[in-house]
Amino acid sequence: HLMKGENDDNLKWPFRGTITVTLLNQLQPDIHHFCSIHFVYEVSPDSTIRVMKGRGAGRGTHTLISHNDLKYNEEKNSCYLKGDALHFRIDSVEVEPGDFHTDEEATPSAPPGPWLSASLSYQPPHIIRLSGFESKTRMNTEWYSAPFYSRFGGYKICLKAHANGIITVTLLNQLQPDNHHSYTIPPANEISANSTNRVMKGRGTGRGTPKLISHNDLKYNEEKNSCYLKGDALYFRIDSVEVEPGDFHTREEATPSAPPGPWLSALLSYQPPHMVMAKVHTCQCTHI
Repeated sequence: HLMKGENDDNLKWPFRGTITVTLLNQLQPDIHHFCSIHFVYEVSPDSTIRVMKGRGAGRGTHTLISHNDLKYNEEKNSCYLKGDALHFRIDSVEVEPGDFHTDEEATPSAPPGPWLSASLSYQPPHIIRLSGFESKTRMNTEWYSAPFYSRFGGYKICLKAHANGIITVTLLNQLQPDNHHSYTIPPANEISANSTNRVMKGRGTGRGTPKLISHNDLKYNEEKNSCYLKGDALYFRIDSVEVEPGDFHTREEATPSAPPGPWLSALLSYQPPHMVMAKVHTCQCTHI
């Protein structure tokens, strides 16, 4: 998130650049998880404009790593969650017209081990420690880092992390086990917190996307050998429901009526993810 900063009068707006963030493996200097966060005005104007108070709209990813993969993995010698804390490294803030900046080093309290301790002490990237991971997951709260800067006299920025679970849904190609459309439903934020509350009657507030696939792309495509709408029905697969405190769950299989073909029939019968069939009727919307 961009923040209101002391140098804003001297900076170019909207902000255009790329921030690279890495979740560190706390056992060795390898097998990290990183993502590049792009700030493009034409794509997300609210995240790039000058912030007049507090924090601006954020940019990032909802699928950096699963809760299950945070744990110790003996085969890979990896562990990202250690001592109820995660360590992120701000590798770079590359600002238009292309200058490459890194912040001054910052050493969090209680470094977790010899390798990471050395990294915190001697490497130029900015290290950020997220502590109290379990309680933040349980309470469904977001965590914001202390501010840092793109460079001396540069943009003021902070990192946000959300420890809650996610749901991954896939719209299935009914002709072959390929060319599906998947979507990960991100964790709730302050705008959609009602979607996580206990439901006392009927259905709760939903989460999702209005643009999973266009109506035109649902139809048969000979070149891709794909067809998502067949027999007036769509098939969705609930791939995973990742719930705190990090267990990875899939629902029991459920076979809808009238499976559309041999491949999908076999998948419905023998694979563990939960299958959902949706009957489709004529409508006026352009996306589902």
